[in-house]
Amino acid sequence: RHDRNLNPPKRRPLHRKGVVIKMELTEKYVYQVYLSKSFSKAAKTLFVSQPSLSSAVASKERELGFRIFDRSTKPISLTAEGAVYIEMLEEIIQSENNMHHRVRRLQRTREGSIAVGSSCYTAYYLLPTACGVFYRRYPQIDVRLDIGNVSHGETLWQKLDQRDLDIIFTYDYNKQKYHGVSVWEERMVVAMHKSLMTPALLPYRLTREQVLSGAYPVGSEMRDMTLFHDIPFLTFGASGNTARYMSDILGYYSVSAHSVANARHSGVHYNMMCAGLGALLTPDSALLVSAFPEEQLAYFVFPREISMRSLYAIMRKNDVEGENTKRFLSIIQELVGAGQGLSLYCP
Repeated sequence: RHDRNLNPPKRRPLHRKGVVIKMELTEKYVYQVYLSKSFSKAAKTLFVSQPSLSSAVASKERELGFRIFDRSTKPISLTAEGAVYIEMLEEIIQSENNMHHRVRRLQRTREGSIAVGSSCYTAYYLLPTACGVFYRRYPQIDVRLDIGNVSHGETLWQKLDQRDLDIIFTYDYNKQKYHGVSVWEERMVVAMHKSLMTPALLPYRLTREQVLSGAYPVGSEMRDMTLFHDIPFLTFGASGNTARYMSDILGYYSVSAHSVANARHSGVHYNMMCAGLGALLTPDSALLVSAFPEEQLAYFVFPREISMRSLYAIMRKNDVEGENTKRFLSIIQELVGAGQGLSLYCP
């Protein structure tokens, strides 16, 4: 018995632009009848005679042991069993489309292209340097950077899943779903303009060189976070990695009267800190590329066990072995290992 409730009116057939439908000839006939809701219209679309089409569909129904279409309705509709059959057929179509998309993406990669994305401060300086070296070694390979962009509501993770990106650089990832390679270790430190300093913080103040080299006096690491309670801090969005570190390391902290919404680059926060608008929890990577007068700033470090974080190169698990992916990661690791990963320009 036909049940109209098993034919959801909102079903969206897989005949949109760009969808490749590959299936056996008889299945193609059945699917076109479903799309057209008419044997005669389907026959015209397929350029076959209606008797031949009807015979092929009937043969498929005998093979399956049930009717796919209820021919008593106008236009024709699916039987309950037919609705299940079409649903399974569409799953097959979608799986094959995904396969073709993945193969084409792999072929394009082999032919010479790679797409890399990130919204992390450190990556803004690491990736251009790596691209410079990559281009000089492999000038035939196109590289596209997607830095900090969110278009049409898509996140970098969505772009990675959709194969619009081959690698993204970020701090946290789902280890069950993705493959990650640690490419950079950095330490979270507090930086502030000297005008915000309090007498209680003076014994812990370090220079830029001391922070970067790790050569500072014993007892300089901050353990009493209450010493920061009177210092206004520039804040980040609650969902960000830096916001989590602020909570984990500082606990309670005062908020600056100055803020920036939807910042795509943490360098904005760093420049605000240099202008004396608030203290900042920032990676020590920012110190490597800062050109602000050293004597105007003060830096404070915490025990390594609570202040270290890794920047990871994240890939889809089945794409790790792509030749261009391996080449790009090799250059990143080479630069970092040589201590020249971050710069405004790599000659």
